[in-house]
Formats: sequence, C-alpha cells, structure tokens
Amino acid sequence: MIAETIAPIDQPASDEPVADPPLVADLLATIAALEADNARLRAEHPAVVPEWRALKAVDHGQYTYEAARQWCADGKVTAEKRRGRWFVLVGSMVQRLRELAI
Repeated sequence: MIAETIAPIDQPASDEPVADPPLVADLLATIAALEADNARLRAEHPAVVPEWRALKAVDHGQYTYEAARQWCADGKVTAEKRRGRWFVLVGSMVQRLRELAI
C-alpha cells in the first residue's frame, strides 16, 4: 500500500545523520533570530481587543446623547442594541468624532 511507504511528516525519512552541519547551524540561528523578532513585535504591538461600552458611558464630545443615539440608528458608528440599550464600539465613536471635527 502507498500509505505504508510514506514517512510521517514529523519524522525524518531516514536515520542517516544530517550531511551538512553548518547548514543546520545556520537554520537554527535563523529560527532563533525570527523568534526574537516575533517576541519584539508582539511586545511593541499588543493585540487590541475591541472595546464595547454602553452609549451613555462613552464620551460624545460636544454632541448630545440623542445625537449619538441617532448615529447608532443610522449606522454612522458601529453599534448594536441589546435589551433596548445601545452599545458602541469605542473606536468607532472616536472615529466619528474625528470626522465631525474636520
């Protein structure tokens, strides 16, 4: 059968030692450098989790709550209604206020 002749991916195809130790050393050094670079990038750019808040708890700038509620209803900010209350994505509200300030 074909499946019996194919070696699993995580095992070497043979038990022979690697013929090019400098190549292996270079690859291990490259892996270490990439892991260090990934760790640095994760530290510099932490994952941002979207923050949802009740509309009344979000700053509306100089605008009234009713104006902000209308933005939610019109889809001008990312929002959803839960049990009769508006919840907005805070970044979306900040973006809307920036647009209006221009």
